[in-house]
Amino acid sequence: MQVFYKKWRSLPALAVALTLAGGLLACGSSRLFTPVATPDPVAPVLAAYVGADTCQACHPEAYAGWRETLHPEAFNGFNDLYSFGLKTNDLFGLWIERFGDTPGNPVCYDKNEDTGISGTKDFSLSDGTKLTDVDGVYVKYEEGKFLARFLNESGTAVHTTDVMVFGHGKTNRQTYVVNVGDGSGNRLLKWHFRKDRANEKNPLGRWIDRNDDRIWQNNCVGCHATGYDIEKWEADSSLTAGEIIADIGVGCESCHGPGSDHIANPLVSNIVNPDDLTKTQQFDVCAQCHTRTTTHKDFDPEYRWGDALGFRPGDKVEDFVETIVPTWGKAWRRVSADGKGRGDHQMTFDLKLGPKADWSCTQCHSLHSVNGEGLMLKESLVDTCVTCHSDYDTPQKISAVMDGTRGWDGDDAGFAGKKNQHTFRLDAEGRVIGLPESEWPAENKWPWQVAETGVNKTDKMFAKSPKTTDDTKVIAKNLKENEGAAGSNK
Repeated sequence: MQVFYKKWRSLPALAVALTLAGGLLACGSSRLFTPVATPDPVAPVLAAYVGADTCQACHPEAYAGWRETLHPEAFNGFNDLYSFGLKTNDLFGLWIERFGDTPGNPVCYDKNEDTGISGTKDFSLSDGTKLTDVDGVYVKYEEGKFLARFLNESGTAVHTTDVMVFGHGKTNRQTYVVNVGDGSGNRLLKWHFRKDRANEKNPLGRWIDRNDDRIWQNNCVGCHATGYDIEKWEADSSLTAGEIIADIGVGCESCHGPGSDHIANPLVSNIVNPDDLTKTQQFDVCAQCHTRTTTHKDFDPEYRWGDALGFRPGDKVEDFVETIVPTWGKAWRRVSADGKGRGDHQMTFDLKLGPKADWSCTQCHSLHSVNGEGLMLKESLVDTCVTCHSDYDTPQKISAVMDGTRGWDGDDAGFAGKKNQHTFRLDAEGRVIGLPESEWPAENKWPWQVAETGVNKTDKMFAKSPKTTDDTKVIAKNLKENEGAAGSNK
């Protein structure tokens, strides 16, 4: 059993927020991930995660609206996996058509291997089974269930076991996760299905080799599920992904904090309302997942944690993780030459590069509903923008002004970002940009990470934009706070 080298962290920001609200001071510091063998004897007892279905009883409208958003789709159980195929109308025909004449979808232990394993591997399973020289572990759907088969080098199955398959995503693609009971936990399958790669030959989408050997509970759980119980996992590594979390998907408590105290005694003071947080704290509620990270500061660097695991509303994301950084003037896979995001879930980087750096995401976005266009916006796309920007009066104009790929080709291809850019900055030619070259820091860091003599470049990121919401007093308070924060860096 591997222990992930954990520590206690105090939550001063959240404690202050709860104190002002008359909250539970018993939550004063947050218990994060102490090694099971040596628990801290003075650790406080914190509220526990209860799951969104528990919240539904008192908040049915908010729950119903949330179910329509993308957040519940961040992780999916059996009933929400892609199912019907193009030719086969049976349950999981999509799997049968792709893997019916093959050993199955390999569990990925090693990259760049057709079998998912480099050479062969020995296994010691939770049911006591011991296997040697396994060439690959393959998952298929047969006879109404998913099976994992352990094959030797001659292709013979030396062991077969029932497994539960879970999926990341639903709207555009789905990546698959399984625990075969070998002690390493929930791992990704080699092939995932991309609806967004559909073509004339494959109108439903295509199976794509993801080639990703990361372990789900080490890299993915913090943003694809809610209420991960790391101690429960460490006590029993044979548990499936669904057995070690409170919610499959991004649930209510990702933004409101754990709810057991609130369920026991429903008060406004013992649950976090993001509207009561500062703008910076509101921003970080979203940034916990919409920020591309590299490592987690609380864990052994041997493990590449891809999320801000342990974050609770009111915390600072930067206290938990190291983020990717730009290489100014030179593009790479995740970041364009001028800092625009190229990968998914990097909107917070974009926003902090532009004139709306002092905004929170929820000034435009809704987390409890979708609009008539199916978008997580409080109003229609046009109404969201046109109040302050009268020229952007059609969806086509708005899509163009947010398209970070438009106009960047040839010698300028390194400046191309992605279709849905959130910098809200244009150059003289009307192309979406990140930072102008004149504002690039001297080193490969984000502007808010670099304090230079005299003026911190972060100050340039706090250009004020018109506000269209009706919470005038809250906005004024938070603008003042942001101005003070920027001034303190001078």
